[in-house]
Parts: sequence; structure tokens; C-alpha cells
Amino acid sequence: MQVEQWMMEGNYRKVYGCANQAPHPAYAVFTDQLLDTVREDIAHCCERAYPHLTLADFAQLLGCSTQDAAALAERKGWPSLNGVFQLSGSLSKGPVAEADNVPADDVIKNALTYAKELERIV
Repeated sequence: MQVEQWMMEGNYRKVYGCANQAPHPAYAVFTDQLLDTVREDIAHCCERAYPHLTLADFAQLLGCSTQDAAALAERKGWPSLNGVFQLSGSLSKGPVAEADNVPADDVIKNALTYAKELERIV
């Protein structure tokens, strides 16, 4: 349950540590899958956070070898120019592009109203 909580929090350092300290070698199948999931999630976050990344930096963020990082970047379809992955084109895809349509004033107003109501209850 602790590993699940770390995954939900995004505390991947602890997940890495847990995967390296499995109580039995039979857990390797599950920890390998778990680490792949963590690396995919980190790669997805990198797409949103960085316009470009070097292979060495990407491998360090993933906590893996440069060969594994290059393989993941290739699977993601990131173009590479002189060892630097270009990620800026991926910002226009997915939910981030739809975030421009969120009425921020309404969201803030609703959150403040909710907080006031909670304060009254308590």
C-alpha cells in the first residue's frame, strides 16, 4: 500500500528504492513493470515541462542507462538533433491545449465559496 501511495504522490525516488529492495527475487517481474510505468510517467511529464532535453539529462531523470532512455524516446517518437530531443511540439497535444478554455474566474470563485462553507461547518 505504501508503494501505491508513493505512486499517487509522484514520489518516484521512493518507488525506485523500493524496487531495488524487493524481499524476494520473484518480485523482479513486478518491480520491472513498476519501473517501466514510472519511467513512462516521467517521460510524459518531460514532454509537458521541457522544450528539449539531452540524452544524458533524460537518462538521469529516468534513473536508467542512456540506451534505455534512447529507446524510450524513440518509442515516444521524439526527434533527436545532435543528441538533444526536441519536445516542444508535444505541448500542443492533449489536455494541456484544452486548459485554455477553463474559466479561471469561475473556478476561483467556486473554490472560495466552498472554503467559506467549510469554514462555517467547522
